Amino acid sequence: MYMYMERLYDMFIYNDVNKYGSCDVMKNTPVAIFYRLSGFFYTILGILVFVLLKDFKKYDPNFPWFAYACMEFFHGFLIYKSDVMNFGKKDELIKMTDRVYSFVGMFITWIIISFRGFLGYSKFPVIYPLIHFIFGFIAMYAKYRSTKELRDSSKKMSCDKYLFWHGFWHCYPLFGCCYILIMFSKIEWNLL
Repeated sequence: MYMYMERLYDMFIYNDVNKYGSCDVMKNTPVAIFYRLSGFFYTILGILVFVLLKDFKKYDPNFPWFAYACMEFFHGFLIYKSDVMNFGKKDELIKMTDRVYSFVGMFITWIIISFRGFLGYSKFPVIYPLIHFIFGFIAMYAKYRSTKELRDSSKKMSCDKYLFWHGFWHCYPLFGCCYILIMFSKIEWNLL
């Protein structure tokens, strides 16, 4: 059992400093800019949940939406500190904080919110928790690919694939923002 847990951990977590020949995350290429900004998709989600707090509480009054909005808002800044400012550095404290924060956030966002919908704790139409759950799988695939790129970094000169996949992993809250706006446009605001 321990061996399987270790393999699962290794699929998503890379504990070493990247070994790219060159990787300037501050360069002005589309993939580097996307990577730098992608962490703030969490901040945008936090702001959106805060703005729509009354609507969220109407459909799931027992979930701590305000705390969730605060958590997502600050997550974007933590990601920027960990993934951009400390890129290529071995800062154990900030990296571990980011990993724990990301794991807790992903578990709450992907598993708890989805299953609250599936099990009837929320009043959201079931299609939306299903979409939410599918987006979680897409995000986890992107995280797997970004970790794979880091593991192979000693064999590569360019880090563009890593920047793309890790930035895409951060798109999960952006997907969430899109479907939240569509969902509330249909069920609450009657815009669609």
